Amino acid sequence: MSQTREKLLQVALELFAQSGFHAVGLDAVIDGAGLSKQTFYNHFESKDDLVLAVLERRREMETKLFAQLFEDLAGGDPREQLYANIDVIQAWFRQPRWSGCICIRAAAEFPSPTEPAHQFVAAWFEETRKHQQYLATLAGARDPHKLSIQIMTIVEGVINVRHLTGSESGVAGARELLHELLDRELPAVAVQQGAELRAASA
Repeated sequence: MSQTREKLLQVALELFAQSGFHAVGLDAVIDGAGLSKQTFYNHFESKDDLVLAVLERRREMETKLFAQLFEDLAGGDPREQLYANIDVIQAWFRQPRWSGCICIRAAAEFPSPTEPAHQFVAAWFEETRKHQQYLATLAGARDPHKLSIQIMTIVEGVINVRHLTGSESGVAGARELLHELLDRELPAVAVQQGAELRAASA
């Protein structure tokens, strides 16, 4: 990737995260990068093209960040990763210069399911849900698909509370709800470990 395209992406990502997609005009991005309009159009076909590139960049960044946070807080165990969901979200809230959830912002500003930006974040959400379903399957959940939807509902709820209140006031309650849900839907640890021991000795 050229340095010029990278500069445009970095400036646009910061501006969009701070002020929203519609509130930031193309001129603001171009001026912020210190470039000409012609230079911009040498790298992006339109503002919509830039928006999709910014969403893809943010997805790449957050995929790496969340993988590291889950590893740090829960290791590689699927069950522990499920229980750590809200702890990871809280750690994300506390990242330097946290700027909110770009998925929620994009879904709100591009509400039509036919808009490319909306389709992108919907696919991103579904990718995350499927990963939760995968972890739930490995952890022995009774209904991994249903559980993944319930987990995502709790996670998205606490993120929205953070957006609305500017505080972590929803974290403790979300953690309690999540743990109660997982305690109900996952096999007891002792039962699970016993099954694993029996399988290993068979």
